Amino acid sequence: MDFTNIILILGVILATAAHRVGSKVYTERVQHGAFTFSVLNIACAMVVFVLLGGVRFDFPLSLWLYAVVFSVFYIAAAVFTFLAIMEGSLALTSLIVAYSPVIPTAYGLLFLGEKASITLFLGILFLAISLVLINLKKDGGEVKITFKWVIFVMLGLIGNGAKSTMLKTQQLDFGGLYKNEFLVISFAISAVVCLIIALTQEKGHVKTNLRRGGALGVVCGLLTAGVNLGTSLLAAPSRNMPASIMFPLISAGGIICSLLVACFIFKEKLSKQQLLGLALGIVSIVFLGM
Repeated sequence: MDFTNIILILGVILATAAHRVGSKVYTERVQHGAFTFSVLNIACAMVVFVLLGGVRFDFPLSLWLYAVVFSVFYIAAAVFTFLAIMEGSLALTSLIVAYSPVIPTAYGLLFLGEKASITLFLGILFLAISLVLINLKKDGGEVKITFKWVIFVMLGLIGNGAKSTMLKTQQLDFGGLYKNEFLVISFAISAVVCLIIALTQEKGHVKTNLRRGGALGVVCGLLTAGVNLGTSLLAAPSRNMPASIMFPLISAGGIICSLLVACFIFKEKLSKQQLLGLALGIVSIVFLGM
C-alpha cells in the first residue's frame, strides 16, 4: 500500500475517533445541547468545504430536492448518534453506527441490480451474532443497555445509512457531478434547521451551551470536514485505493480507537460477551465492505 494512503487512512481514523471523543466530552459538559452542537459541527464543516472546494452556482435546480432529502437523513445521523453517545457507551455506539453500510448495500441489491456475495452473507451473520452478544443480560458493573439508547443508536444508524444511500443516488443520477455543491447545500440546510430547533427547543440553554462546549463543537466540525476530505482524497482514482479495503479499514480502525478511549479515558466497562460482540462486529464490517 502506498505510504501516502497509509497516512491518509490513519488520519481519517484518528479524526473519526477524536470527533467521537469530542462529542462525549461535550455531553459531559452540556446537558441540553444536541442541536447547538450539531449547528457548530455542521456549519464549521460547511465552511471548510466552501473554502477548499468552492461552490459553483451552475447546478440544476433539481439538486435542491436531493439536498433537502439528504439533509433530513444527515440531521438524524448527527443528532441521534450524539444522543446515543450521551445516553450510553461510546464504544458500543461507534460499533452499531458503523453497521450503517448495510443500508446502502441493501439498496444496491434491491434497486440497482447489484449482486450479493458470500462475504455479504458472512458480514450479516457476524453482525447478527454481534448484536446478540452485545445485548446479553449482564450481572456486573458493565455498560447497561437502555431502551432510550437502543432507540437513539438505531435512528443514528438508519440516518447514517440513508444519507450514504442518498449521496450514492445523487452521484448516480447526476453522472458523478456536483458532489461538492450538493454537500455544501445540504450542510447549509442542515445547519439552518438545527439552528432553528436549537433556538426553540434549547431556549435558555444556548448561551450556556456555547460557553461550555462551543469550542468543542467547532473542533468537531473541523474534524468532520477532515474526515470527509480525507475520504474523498482516498477515493480519488489517482490514489488507486479500492473502496473494499478503504472503508473497512476506516470503520474498524475507528471502532478500535473508540474502544480504547472508552475503556481507558472514560472508564467504560464492557463484559466479555460485549467485547466478543465488538470483535465480531469489526469482522462483520470488514466483510460487509468487501
